[in-house]
Formats: sequence, structure tokens, C-alpha cells
Amino acid sequence: MKLSRLISLSCMVVSILMTTYARSQQSESAEERGKQDFVTYFCYSCHGFTGQGGQMDIAPRIRVDVLSADALIAYVRNPGGDMPPYRMQEQVPDSALRDIYAYLKSLPPSPAAKDIPLLNQ
Repeated sequence: MKLSRLISLSCMVVSILMTTYARSQQSESAEERGKQDFVTYFCYSCHGFTGQGGQMDIAPRIRVDVLSADALIAYVRNPGGDMPPYRMQEQVPDSALRDIYAYLKSLPPSPAAKDIPLLNQ
């Protein structure tokens, strides 16, 4: 158990350093940085690459249509359910969470089931 926590912490530190370096090298929009951060901080591993939710109820869809950026940050810091808390700025900075929010907000909404032809056969 201790080894897995050490490996996890090491991965987070490397991710933060990589993200900081990448940001210093490029001038990107918040949406582009957020897309990169979504992968860097492994959000995709539970929530899918577009926040649509994981398979087999691993994690729910991230509802940026009803959440503000501040509400998303508050939830990540003190989540409910099975999500682990990311309470420290060193784990996931607020700036990265705001960029992740901007990325998810920039994605087009999913179509309604009635608008998907295959579901209406």
C-alpha cells in the first residue's frame, strides 16, 4: 500500500512539472490547457476523455452545464462518493481546474436520444 502511494505521488509530481514546463513553452487558450490538464491529472481515466462518464459506473459524467467553475473546484477538493479528494493545490492547482472546466464547457452538448437515428429504430 505504501509503495502504491509513493508511486502515485511521484506520478503527480512529474505531471505537475511537465504541465508547468509545457505552459511556460506555449501560449494556449484555457480550453487547450484544460484538455491537456484533463489527461495530465488522469481525470480521463475515470470520467472518459470528454467528461462523459466512465464505463460500468466508475465515475459519473461531469455536469458543467449545471456546475460553475467554483463549484467544480469545491467538489474536487471535497468530493462525495468514491472520488478521491484532491485537497491540496500541489495535487491539482485551481488554475488547472479552471482550465479543465473551460475545456469541458467548450465541448458541444450530447444530442438528445430522440435525435440519434439508431436509437429510434
